[in-house]
Amino acid sequence: MQGGQVTFDGVDVRKLDLEFLRDNIGIVGQETYLFNGTIRENLLYAKPDATEEQIQEAINPIIDSRTSILIVHRLSAILAADEILIIKDGRVVERGVHADLVKTGGIYTELYETQFCKAIDSE
Repeated sequence: MQGGQVTFDGVDVRKLDLEFLRDNIGIVGQETYLFNGTIRENLLYAKPDATEEQIQEAINPIIDSRTSILIVHRLSAILAADEILIIKDGRVVERGVHADLVKTGGIYTELYETQFCKAIDSE
């Protein structure tokens, strides 16, 4: 299926001025262009003693001040998101906030338990 729309405040982006969009949208991809490696490795290059907490603290004010679409593999980065979409095979299969999704017993619950139980067990 091809179709649908991306909206900001209910307005289809195709109806918005391109200059406005460019001034108000930023993209941070998961692939790096500066150095080979992960985004985390690139951040650590600039500050080798940075922790996962210290990195998240730097990102939070940016996320809080604008609409942000995050594509993540670590759930800790999205626990406080207004809405979480779980995509499988190109389709949204689960949608909601963390507290609701973790109760469903679906893919999100499985990811959550896998990631956080590992973290707790390793402490």
